[in-house]
Amino acid sequence: MVYYVPIWAIRGLRAVRSGIDSLPIILSNVAGIILCGGSTTRLGYVVPFFIMSSIIMSIGAGLITTFTVDVSQATWIAYLFLYGLGVGCGFQQGAVASQTAFPLSKVSIGTAIVMFIQTLGGALFVAVVQKVLTKELILNLSSANVANGGATSVRSIFGDSILPEVLVAYNDALVRSFNLLSS
Repeated sequence: MVYYVPIWAIRGLRAVRSGIDSLPIILSNVAGIILCGGSTTRLGYVVPFFIMSSIIMSIGAGLITTFTVDVSQATWIAYLFLYGLGVGCGFQQGAVASQTAFPLSKVSIGTAIVMFIQTLGGALFVAVVQKVLTKELILNLSSANVANGGATSVRSIFGDSILPEVLVAYNDALVRSFNLLSS
């Protein structure tokens, strides 16, 4: 999701501004990691934070899939913040659980497996979601130019007369990608 939210550049932003706009998801992720990590250490239980992470992240991801071309800034900041907080609450819990569940001699192996699966899942789904996004763009726009040009060139590829329809189609393709990421 962190990779595809800045691509949601159909709003006509430059790359730097689009990156700045992804700060709510990143900062809330860090806040969730710190808060839930500290709470797990203090309470000694990981399961409540796994559950809380799943609930908050699912709600945030579901709300992100409602993005439209003209969604307000306050709305998408709130949705990204909620999603990032949910991700942050569960991010370290797998590694913490493996450290408490395994004997000391197996902790490094358990932690490495959890981190490997988290990293592999993220790397694999970037490619899968890119394929879905490209396919949806080509189907919705009947043109490979937008798929090859990228999100920031949409406004220069298409004229002002059809730009609103193109932006809606691009938004629909991104929302379809968000649907895949949130499932």
